[in-house]
Amino acid sequence: MAEKQVSIDGNTYKLKPPFFVIATQNPTDEAGTFPLPDSQLDRFTVSISLGYPSNLAERKLYAEDFSENFNTPLSTIINQQQLAAIQKHIEGIHASDEVKDYLQLLIGQTRNHSLLVDGLSPRAGLSMFRLSQAQAFMQGRNFIIPEDVQNAFIPISSHRLRSRSTQQNVLNLLKKILHETRIP
Repeated sequence: MAEKQVSIDGNTYKLKPPFFVIATQNPTDEAGTFPLPDSQLDRFTVSISLGYPSNLAERKLYAEDFSENFNTPLSTIINQQQLAAIQKHIEGIHASDEVKDYLQLLIGQTRNHSLLVDGLSPRAGLSMFRLSQAQAFMQGRNFIIPEDVQNAFIPISSHRLRSRSTQQNVLNLLKKILHETRIP
């Protein structure tokens, strides 16, 4: 999470770069599972759903040699210094004032939407900006375009917002905001 540390049984451990926290979420209807408070949800940068595997991938799980293939050692692609250099490069990816205006406009739409309980926080805005920079990098660009912001919007927002309506879920509201918000 943003604090770059984890706590286990009352002990806090700082995470040295390049380590970060990845967490899974159990369905809320499972015994002993409770929703996190909004203030804690805001500390998770993105929320994505991996869904179910394809039929072919799931079938491979049943193969007799699955555990042998699953335990294949991974090879190093880049070292820590190279990763740190890439991360530093991504932080320097440019965003025009118009792109920043668009990002802030989307955030403002969540804050002023009558069907959303609360809007996105400044922390969420910064996360959306950073994810937009990463999107640009993955596309081989040194600048953010509106589509990068759009691609970051739902994964950054979906777990942070709550709907006031039983008829409108958050995902549908976010899609509507994206569709209705004009790119400057």
